[in-house]
Amino acid sequence: MVDFYEEFKKSFGFTAVVSILAGMLLLIYPQTTSKLACYLLGAIIIVQGVLSLVHALQARKAQMGGTLLLVWGLILIGLGGFIVTRTEVIISIIPLIFGLFILASGIGDMLKSKQLKDLGYENWWVTLLITAIKCVLGAVMILNPFSAAVTMLMFMGGCLIYGGISTLWTIYCLTKNAM
Repeated sequence: MVDFYEEFKKSFGFTAVVSILAGMLLLIYPQTTSKLACYLLGAIIIVQGVLSLVHALQARKAQMGGTLLLVWGLILIGLGGFIVTRTEVIISIIPLIFGLFILASGIGDMLKSKQLKDLGYENWWVTLLITAIKCVLGAVMILNPFSAAVTMLMFMGGCLIYGGISTLWTIYCLTKNAM
């Protein structure tokens, strides 16, 4: 049982710390961070597309077809190029994606709150309240009531920081009371 909680802490703890760091970058440098993320994502997709084209050509030389890989490689290169050249479009859908991430994380933390209750943790409801706020923040990002993209990115940064901290708190409570 202790091994489970150690792996749990490592896995979710790492995710929480990454969320906090990403949130800080979005809060301090919203435009730069989002553009850099788009360029990085586009470049990774383009590289994957080029690799698919290379594999397709190798498959054709070996007379194994490769048409599907060729088409897939061209699609990936086109998608990567779109992401790199149309960062504004991609940035406009980031709040939806992050909102879904925060909401899903909050729902997962609610299940962990139930585990705290089942373990007899007296203040399990505090963790439930913290995660309920996390779910509301995720829903707000999905509904996107803000008109300015920069404000929304900064809000997302704050939500990621809050989400990471609430996950760390849940991990702390769960592992403290399980051992």
